[in-house]
Amino acid sequence: QSASSLQKPISIQQFSRTEKPSGITNQKGPETADANNTNEDASHPSSSGSRMLNPDYPFSRLVEETGFSPERLRLWLRALERKKQVVLYGPPGTGKTYVAERLALHLAGGTDGLVEFLQFHPSYSYEDFIQGLRPRTVGPGTLTYEWQDGRFLDFCNRARTRLGRSVLIIDEINRANLASVFGELMYLLEYRERE
Repeated sequence: QSASSLQKPISIQQFSRTEKPSGITNQKGPETADANNTNEDASHPSSSGSRMLNPDYPFSRLVEETGFSPERLRLWLRALERKKQVVLYGPPGTGKTYVAERLALHLAGGTDGLVEFLQFHPSYSYEDFIQGLRPRTVGPGTLTYEWQDGRFLDFCNRARTRLGRSVLIIDEINRANLASVFGELMYLLEYRERE
Protein backbone atom coordinates (compact mmCIF):
# COMPACT_ATOMS: atom_id res chain seq x y z
CA GLN A 1 0.00 0.00 0.00
CA SER A 2 1.43 3.37 -0.96
CA ALA A 3 1.52 6.50 1.15
CA SER A 4 -1.45 8.80 0.97
CA SER A 5 -1.68 11.32 -1.82
CA LEU A 6 -0.42 14.79 -1.07
CA GLN A 7 -3.15 16.78 0.58
CA LYS A 8 -1.54 20.21 1.01
CA PRO A 9 -0.71 21.71 -2.39
CA ILE A 10 2.50 23.61 -2.94
CA SER A 11 2.10 26.16 -5.70
CA ILE A 12 4.28 25.93 -8.77
CA GLN A 13 5.45 29.50 -8.07
CA GLN A 14 6.69 28.45 -4.63
CA PHE A 15 8.37 25.38 -6.13
CA SER A 16 10.09 27.33 -8.89
CA ARG A 17 11.55 29.80 -6.36
CA THR A 18 13.09 26.97 -4.38
CA GLU A 19 16.53 25.77 -5.38
CA LYS A 20 17.13 22.06 -5.79
CA PRO A 21 18.60 20.87 -2.49
CA SER A 22 22.27 19.96 -2.51
CA GLY A 23 23.05 16.27 -2.41
CA ILE A 24 20.68 15.17 -5.19
CA THR A 25 22.31 13.91 -8.35
CA ASN A 26 20.45 14.50 -11.59
CA GLN A 27 22.54 11.96 -13.42
CA LYS A 28 21.95 11.39 -17.13
CA GLY A 29 23.62 7.99 -17.05
CA PRO A 30 26.83 6.36 -15.86
CA GLU A 31 28.87 7.76 -18.72
CA THR A 32 27.80 11.39 -18.15
CA ALA A 33 28.06 11.71 -14.38
CA ASP A 34 28.68 15.19 -13.01
CA ALA A 35 32.36 15.42 -12.14
CA ASN A 36 31.70 18.05 -9.47
CA ASN A 37 29.26 15.88 -7.53
CA THR A 38 30.73 14.69 -4.22
CA ASN A 39 27.90 12.17 -3.83
CA GLU A 40 28.86 10.21 -6.91
CA ASP A 41 30.97 7.13 -7.33
CA ALA A 42 31.47 4.89 -4.33
CA SER A 43 34.75 3.56 -5.72
CA HIS A 44 36.38 6.98 -5.32
CA PRO A 45 36.67 7.64 -1.58
CA SER A 46 38.03 10.97 -0.41
CA SER A 47 41.75 11.37 0.23
CA SER A 48 41.25 10.67 3.94
CA GLY A 49 40.11 7.13 3.04
CA SER A 50 36.47 7.70 3.94
CA ARG A 51 33.58 8.92 1.85
CA MET A 52 32.08 12.34 2.21
CA LEU A 53 28.85 12.28 4.15
CA ASN A 54 25.65 13.88 2.94
CA PRO A 55 24.71 16.98 4.90
CA ASP A 56 22.36 16.38 7.81
CA TYR A 57 18.73 16.99 6.96
CA PRO A 58 16.88 16.85 10.29
CA PHE A 59 13.21 16.03 10.63
CA SER A 60 12.46 19.59 11.82
CA ARG A 61 13.80 20.97 8.53
CA LEU A 62 11.73 18.43 6.58
CA VAL A 63 8.61 19.64 8.40
CA GLU A 64 9.51 23.30 7.85
CA GLU A 65 10.36 23.00 4.15
CA THR A 66 7.45 20.78 3.13
CA GLY A 67 4.75 22.40 5.24
CA PHE A 68 3.28 19.01 6.16
CA SER A 69 2.46 18.04 9.72
CA PRO A 70 5.00 15.94 11.61
CA GLU A 71 2.35 13.21 11.95
CA ARG A 72 1.79 12.95 8.19
CA LEU A 73 5.54 12.93 7.45
CA ARG A 74 6.14 10.25 10.10
CA LEU A 75 3.37 8.18 8.49
CA TRP A 76 5.09 8.43 5.10
CA LEU A 77 8.50 7.63 6.61
CA ARG A 78 7.06 4.55 8.36
CA ALA A 79 5.53 3.43 5.05
CA LEU A 80 8.95 3.80 3.41
CA GLU A 81 10.63 1.87 6.22
CA ARG A 82 8.12 -0.95 5.90
CA LYS A 83 7.69 -1.18 2.11
CA LYS A 84 11.04 0.26 0.92
CA GLN A 85 9.19 2.06 -1.87
CA VAL A 86 6.41 4.58 -2.17
CA VAL A 87 4.42 6.19 -4.96
CA LEU A 88 3.34 9.79 -4.43
CA TYR A 89 0.38 10.67 -6.60
CA GLY A 90 -1.78 13.71 -7.16
CA PRO A 91 -2.51 16.51 -9.62
CA PRO A 92 0.37 18.20 -11.45
CA GLY A 93 2.09 21.06 -9.65
CA THR A 94 1.21 19.98 -6.12
CA GLY A 95 4.81 19.41 -4.98
CA LYS A 96 5.19 15.64 -5.20
CA THR A 97 8.74 15.86 -6.56
CA TYR A 98 9.63 18.60 -4.07
CA VAL A 99 8.49 16.44 -1.15
CA ALA A 100 10.13 13.28 -2.57
CA GLU A 101 13.50 15.07 -2.83
CA ARG A 102 13.31 16.27 0.75
CA LEU A 103 12.21 12.89 2.09
CA ALA A 104 15.22 11.37 0.31
CA LEU A 105 17.58 13.95 1.78
CA HIS A 106 16.21 13.23 5.26
CA LEU A 107 16.61 9.47 4.80
CA ALA A 108 20.20 9.74 3.53
CA GLY A 109 21.21 12.75 5.65
CA GLY A 110 24.42 12.33 7.63
CA THR A 111 25.34 9.12 5.76
CA ASP A 112 27.34 8.23 2.67
CA GLY A 113 24.20 6.97 0.89
CA LEU A 114 23.32 8.03 -2.64
CA VAL A 115 20.35 10.22 -3.54
CA GLU A 116 19.64 10.26 -7.26
CA PHE A 117 16.84 11.52 -9.44
CA LEU A 118 15.70 10.33 -12.83
CA GLN A 119 12.70 11.17 -14.95
CA PHE A 120 10.78 8.69 -17.06
CA HIS A 121 9.45 9.61 -20.50
CA PRO A 122 7.42 7.75 -23.14
CA SER A 123 10.46 6.33 -24.93
CA TYR A 124 12.20 5.10 -21.76
CA SER A 125 12.96 1.38 -22.12
CA TYR A 126 14.13 -1.69 -20.24
CA GLU A 127 17.53 -1.25 -21.83
CA ASP A 128 17.77 2.29 -20.43
CA PHE A 129 16.60 1.33 -16.95
CA ILE A 130 17.83 -2.23 -16.29
CA GLN A 131 20.33 -3.50 -18.85
CA GLY A 132 20.74 -3.79 -22.58
CA LEU A 133 23.02 -4.30 -25.52
CA ARG A 134 24.70 -1.12 -26.71
CA PRO A 135 26.66 -0.63 -29.93
CA ARG A 136 30.29 0.43 -29.68
CA THR A 137 32.79 1.22 -32.41
CA VAL A 138 36.15 -0.47 -31.94
CA GLY A 139 37.86 0.76 -35.05
CA PRO A 140 37.18 2.06 -38.52
CA GLY A 141 34.13 0.25 -39.85
CA THR A 142 33.95 -2.16 -36.89
CA LEU A 143 30.95 -2.28 -34.60
CA THR A 144 30.49 -4.52 -31.57
CA TYR A 145 27.68 -4.90 -29.06
CA GLU A 146 28.26 -4.93 -25.31
CA TRP A 147 26.01 -5.40 -22.32
CA GLN A 148 25.66 -2.15 -20.44
CA ASP A 149 23.93 -1.63 -17.13
CA GLY A 150 21.01 0.77 -17.18
CA ARG A 151 20.35 3.46 -14.60
CA PHE A 152 18.79 1.12 -12.03
CA LEU A 153 21.55 -1.53 -12.06
CA ASP A 154 24.22 1.17 -12.06
CA PHE A 155 22.56 2.81 -9.05
CA CYS A 156 22.21 -0.55 -7.24
CA ASN A 157 25.85 -1.48 -7.83
CA ARG A 158 27.08 1.84 -6.45
CA ALA A 159 24.59 1.82 -3.55
CA ARG A 160 25.75 -1.68 -2.56
CA THR A 161 29.18 -0.23 -1.69
CA ARG A 162 27.70 2.41 0.62
CA LEU A 163 27.03 2.03 4.33
CA GLY A 164 24.19 4.56 4.41
CA ARG A 165 20.75 4.38 2.91
CA SER A 166 20.49 5.17 -0.79
CA VAL A 167 17.39 6.59 -2.46
CA LEU A 168 16.43 6.61 -6.13
CA ILE A 169 13.64 9.04 -7.03
CA ILE A 170 11.78 8.24 -10.24
CA ASP A 171 9.81 11.24 -11.42
CA GLU A 172 6.97 11.11 -13.96
CA ILE A 173 6.70 7.33 -13.54
CA ASN A 174 3.28 7.35 -15.23
CA ARG A 175 4.74 8.62 -18.52
CA ALA A 176 6.61 5.39 -19.30
CA ASN A 177 5.26 1.98 -20.27
CA LEU A 178 6.00 0.41 -16.87
CA ALA A 179 5.63 -3.21 -17.96
CA SER A 180 8.20 -2.57 -20.69
CA VAL A 181 10.60 -0.53 -18.49
CA PHE A 182 10.51 -2.68 -15.34
CA GLY A 183 10.17 -6.13 -16.92
CA GLU A 184 10.65 -8.83 -14.28
CA LEU A 185 11.53 -6.18 -11.71
CA MET A 186 7.80 -5.40 -11.46
CA TYR A 187 7.25 -8.85 -9.93
CA LEU A 188 10.26 -8.50 -7.63
CA LEU A 189 9.09 -5.13 -6.30
CA GLU A 190 5.67 -6.54 -5.51
CA TYR A 191 6.73 -9.89 -4.05
CA ARG A 192 10.30 -9.33 -2.79
CA GLU A 193 9.58 -11.03 0.58
CA ARG A 194 9.07 -14.41 -1.13
CA GLU A 195 11.91 -16.89 -1.55
